[in-house]
Amino acid sequence: MDKEVCEGGKKSLEKEKMECMFKLNSYKMVYVFKSEDYMYRRTALMRAHQSHERVSTRLHKRFQAWVESWVKEHVTRDMSAETTKWLMGEGRDGLLPCTTTRHPEVLQYMNINKYRVKYGTPSKAP
Repeated sequence: MDKEVCEGGKKSLEKEKMECMFKLNSYKMVYVFKSEDYMYRRTALMRAHQSHERVSTRLHKRFQAWVESWVKEHVTRDMSAETTKWLMGEGRDGLLPCTTTRHPEVLQYMNINKYRVKYGTPSKAP
């Protein structure tokens, strides 16, 4: 390895398809941009798992605060009520008859609503 460092300061690891360069004066390894492999610190994955819930919750709260401020500014109560009716399949003429149910669930540390639609048999006009 010392011979390769002295000859050009560059070593290519063909098996892993990752390239790294050694700086001659400081002996630091520098990994080449757009090589195929990644290197992580030993504890990086464990720390990511530990902080995932906290980070996800914080980002969701931040996004939800932005959505709520936008809704306050741009959406009236009537618009909100019409949207809820539309989601639940109520009050719309000309659509297939259906029953919509809302099922709250927890997904990735957040409460979400899943909507399920069951269509009835379409009534044929005489």
